[in-house]
Amino acid sequence: MENRRLGMVLILVLSLLTVELRIWRLDVVPTFRDSEIYLVPAAYNYDVTGQETPDNWYLTPLRHIIMQWSIAVFGNNPYGWRMRNAIFGVMGVLLIYLIAKRIFEDRKTAFLAALLLSLDALYLRYSRASHGEIMAVVFILSALYCVLRYSGRSMLPLLGAGVFLGLANAVKWYFLPAQLILLILIISRIYRMKKPSLQPILAAVLAFTILPFSIYALTFYNWFGRGFGLSDFIAFHSDAYRVMQGLTLEAVPGFYPEMIKHSGNFSGWFLRPVIFGYQNWSDGKTGVYDIVMNNFPLVLLVLPAVLFLLYKSIRTRSESKLLVAVLFLSTYLQFLLAKRPIWIYSAIPLLPFGYLAVAFLAASILEKIKHSSRLFLFLTAVIILYGLYLFPFINSFPVSEALYAPLRAIGHIEKGS
Repeated sequence: MENRRLGMVLILVLSLLTVELRIWRLDVVPTFRDSEIYLVPAAYNYDVTGQETPDNWYLTPLRHIIMQWSIAVFGNNPYGWRMRNAIFGVMGVLLIYLIAKRIFEDRKTAFLAALLLSLDALYLRYSRASHGEIMAVVFILSALYCVLRYSGRSMLPLLGAGVFLGLANAVKWYFLPAQLILLILIISRIYRMKKPSLQPILAAVLAFTILPFSIYALTFYNWFGRGFGLSDFIAFHSDAYRVMQGLTLEAVPGFYPEMIKHSGNFSGWFLRPVIFGYQNWSDGKTGVYDIVMNNFPLVLLVLPAVLFLLYKSIRTRSESKLLVAVLFLSTYLQFLLAKRPIWIYSAIPLLPFGYLAVAFLAASILEKIKHSSRLFLFLTAVIILYGLYLFPFINSFPVSEALYAPLRAIGHIEKGS
């Protein structure tokens, strides 16, 4: 940024917004929200018995372990149930800033990427809930940051990446393709070093296979403590994969079938508005809503931006830029090929890579425009104001019915909770 003092002010604003919007009135919904009715009892049950609840037996246990830590610190209340994600949500914004700064070597691009992720409607809403996607995103971003720091001088970044990959997959299985891609990248870097040898390649393979698997298996310590062995571990994952792939809308509990029905095909999540939820209360002038939505219309920039980043990375032979595009596309592809129902919050792991691309596209356009600093500030203000506009609507705060009529008109919102 041209003005260093202004840059520091913007970073301070971003930091305050990121933290405050995640912890302020975290108990605005004083009872269980979304899947908390299943996830909180499941965490307690796993902590006490080492076993999942019958309805969620196929879920990996790390989310339960960290949930119990959160409850132990903040209490068995809305803050205890949701503070875990609030903290991880803040960490994700910090990590995307550090990653963008390292890849693009530009504070402006890093700031835009972090701002977009911080105020994204989906990422922000689930930073105030209890689903595992926010944690998984933080772990994969941590692994990516470790990989970007690897220079061949030390094995510590590779060990860090292996640990975080194991933790990411211990929350969600979204990032197995990313694990392979990062390993290929590291091996490619080692081959291009002045004196490549087999030893660092072997170390990298172990760091990206045995180490993540070991970390993953360690999160099942309560489960193994009940007397299960390796054959049971393999059978568990085989059965869990089969059940997950065999899920149908009829087998999904609660409001999730309606969410899937009205959020449409996964391929459309970055192509059109997706707004679904309930009107919990209204007197005609003021209403309270529970809304799940993509960040329309900003989200429409994601796919063009990823393609632009892919083009520029190939043209400039930028390995790190190419990595961002490939991570987005590989993660997206597994959802497009999935046969089971996919929930809209499954798009959260795509958002960091998507917004890195959008920030790069915006910065590339701005650098060609006269008075770009003013335009940058205007763009920043628009993103912040739109995020603040969405915040109460998606988080069950009382809102003006008239003010949010445009969003209600293009969404599917039912009465009742």
